[in-house]
Order: sequence, then structure tokens, then C-alpha cells
Amino acid sequence: MFVKVERKNLLDSINTASKAVGVGKTQPIVSCLLMEVGDDGVKLTSNNLEMSIETATIPAIPSMEQIAGKIAIDARMFSDIVRSLPEGEIEISSNDKLITLIKSGKSEFKVLGMNPEDFPSIKEITPTGSFMIDCSALHNMIRKTIFCVSQDTSKPVLTGALMKVSGGRSTDGGDSEANEVATETSAGHPIATSEGQTAGEPVEQSSEQTNEPIGGIVEMCTVDGFRVSHIQSPTDYDGDDFTIVIPGRTLAEIGKMLSTAKDSRASIYFDNRKVWFFFDGIKVMSSLIDGEFINYTNFFSVESTSRVRVDRIEFLGAIERATLLGERKPPIVLDIGDYAMSISARTELGSMNEEVVIESQGQGMAISFNPRFLADFLKVTSTEYVDMNFSGKLSPCIIHPVNDDLDIDTADAIANDSTNVEADSEKTKKAKSDKRSKDIAENKYLLLPLRLNGAAAATKSGPKGAEPKATPAPADKPEGDTEAKAA
Repeated sequence: MFVKVERKNLLDSINTASKAVGVGKTQPIVSCLLMEVGDDGVKLTSNNLEMSIETATIPAIPSMEQIAGKIAIDARMFSDIVRSLPEGEIEISSNDKLITLIKSGKSEFKVLGMNPEDFPSIKEITPTGSFMIDCSALHNMIRKTIFCVSQDTSKPVLTGALMKVSGGRSTDGGDSEANEVATETSAGHPIATSEGQTAGEPVEQSSEQTNEPIGGIVEMCTVDGFRVSHIQSPTDYDGDDFTIVIPGRTLAEIGKMLSTAKDSRASIYFDNRKVWFFFDGIKVMSSLIDGEFINYTNFFSVESTSRVRVDRIEFLGAIERATLLGERKPPIVLDIGDYAMSISARTELGSMNEEVVIESQGQGMAISFNPRFLADFLKVTSTEYVDMNFSGKLSPCIIHPVNDDLDIDTADAIANDSTNVEADSEKTKKAKSDKRSKDIAENKYLLLPLRLNGAAAATKSGPKGAEPKATPAPADKPEGDTEAKAA
């Protein structure tokens, strides 16, 4: 094997592939990157047996000496070597004794590789379905849910994110299902695609198949035991509804790659065991998590008794200032009035109190939260205002972003996606048909409050001994749902 490549291109590919490198204690080969040289260039593959990444092919510098071949190289060592080399051309070659030579300028490394035939192959799959989604939308969905993935491995299903896709239908009643054939991808894995299509490019509905555009909805939901984050986005999927649970680590790494994606669309294939993501020439495969995800649909249907609209940046700033009292982040207490809401915190080192202007409806109350849980949502939301819906000081709070040109009643109706069109006001009907107002229903966040003994009184009188003990308040259990306490 012999090839010449630009350092920058190679290092970018190493950084991408390294996201799925294994530890290799029992199988050292999974701690390697598989480097393959072909006529069109170089690609790298990693596989930790749960997730694999195949990079886009990077162009080789034209050379009469180029020889196709492959070698497995320790990922960390390879990355460190390439990172240490100066910008410019890098020569990489290997022989039948697995000795790999890496040269750049006056620097030369000889390293022992591993047999590429021992690298774990990716099993062939025939997906049961596929759809496409905007890369920016997928990145947004991951960003707004990944922080809620549970770290509790005793409930494996909650260490992933639920992806639920509901298919749209054509208006002329025609059959939109395409004929499928097995097509070889560049990785050599048969992917079921429509005839004449390239793997990784699901068929988009043509105007000949339907009189009007069709569309489905893709939802993503995460639960960590104290909060729930849910988001939805339109997609072109028009098949049967399906639900899968994708490991949180997989989505976290995909989210990082999507942040710099150049493609406008991502393709997603799935079956009952695996899911494939295709974008920017990158192919990511991941195992799915078995198990039944919590039924979250009833969590957001609780009728609120109090609503608060607050400036997101101002609220986030007050929360962050409230956490400055010591290394242990103290619980914060929100004291809701008619026109202002106080944010207070107290530890054995001192106390803090700040007021922010609000628009409110319903009963005033004092309610306590984990400040990090509140800040996590506010940091990934981009709207100027957020609405907070309360149904009691011990009941979950539901938060959603909102446009400031809608009044609090209209925004709440849209966020709750009321299906009772007859009961909607003309203003609400108009807002529901507006593209801007559609974005309001995208993201909802449910957060359990804390129960603090005497916390509200203590925050106004200053420090008096140890900080109060905080415990999660019990969630209101939706009717028929035995897992409500986990949300």
C-alpha cells in the first residue's frame, strides 16, 4: 500500500473516525482505525462493536507510486503522529509484514500495524425503511434533547433517545411504496433502496405520485428520571409509523459531526436492530437499544393553573448568578408574583436574590428547581422568551419556547397542539397556520420541582446554618401510566 495525502484532510478524517474507536482491552483491533486506499482516494473506518463510522473518501495526491491496499493502525498513535507533523504532504505505505511507514518532510515514523482482515466487519443489513431530514433540523433535535439522556445504566432504554417517525400520505390515494432492490454501498453492505437510487439516498416523492406534497413528522424524546425533553420536525417519510431507541452516545457524536455538515440533507435507514445515518459522505451505523420506552405522551397534557412568560436571556443570567454560592450548586426558589419573579438561592456561604420582569396568569407560588436542569434547556433554546406552565408547586413544570408576538393564551394553545379546532379563537387558528408559530410546538421540556423544607422563608432572611436539603417532588402520575415516576 502506498498513498500521498494532505495532512489537513487526513487529520479531519481521523478526528471523525476516532469517535467510534473502542477501548480494545479484550479485542485490541477495535482500538484501531482501518485505512483503505483505493483508486479514488483514502477512507478510514472505526468500529467499537456498538457503533461504526466510515469517513468520506479523501482525495489522494496524484502519484505514479500509489498502490491500493489497507492496514489497521492504532487510532491514538496514528492521530498523535499525524497531528505532530507539519502542514503539507504525508506519505503512508505498508508492507506484507504490516510495517507502516509515515513520512512528512524530514520526519519518518515506522509503526507496526495490525492485520486488516481481523478488523470487525459490518454485517449486511436490509433496512425496513428510510427517510430524509434536513441536517440542520436533525442537529437541532439532537442538541435540544441529548442533555436529558439518562446516565443510569440500570434502565438501559433511558440511556438512549426515542425516535418516533409518523408517515405522511398522498392525497390521491396512490401507492407511494417504491420497488426495492439491494444496492451495494461503498462499504460493501447491501442497503435496500428504490431501483435506480444510490444507497443513502431515499426516494423523494415526485409530483407524478401525488397531487399535493406529503409529509411526516419525526419526534425525538429523552428522559433522565427528573425531566423530559421532546422535539419534533417535519420529514418526507411516507411509510408506516415506527419507533426506535438510539444510544445517547451515538447521537452525541452525530450531533458533533452535523455541526459542521456541508450537506443540506441526511438520510436515515433502520431495521429492528440497527440504524444508519448518511451525510457529507460519512456513514454511521449504530446498534439500537431494546426495551419499551416510557409513554411520555400524557406528560404534556396536564392542565396548567399558572403561566409565566419570561425573557430567556435575563432568566438564564439570574440562574447562573444564583449558582455562584459555592461549588455545590444550590437549589433555586422561584417566587412568582403578578409582574415579577424572584430567583433566590442560599448556602452556608451566603444568599442571593434577583427579580426578573414577567407576564403571568393564574396563581402565584413559590417553587424550587435544580438550577442546572433549568439552565440546560434555556441554553439550547433560541427564542427571546419562554413560557412556563405550572399546575402546582409539587407538580412538573412544562416549558416551551415562544415568539414574542403571540399572547400567552395563543402560545399555550399552539404549544399544546390543541386538536379542538372549533374551540380555537380566530387568532389561534391564524397562528397555527403561520410558519413561525409552527416552530413553537417543536420543543417542550418537562421538569420536576424540588421539595425544600422552609426554603422560601430562608432565602429572604440570609444564611442560618447548613443549606436546606432538596429532594425531588413526586410527579403527578398520568392515568394508566405505571412509569410516570421516571419522568
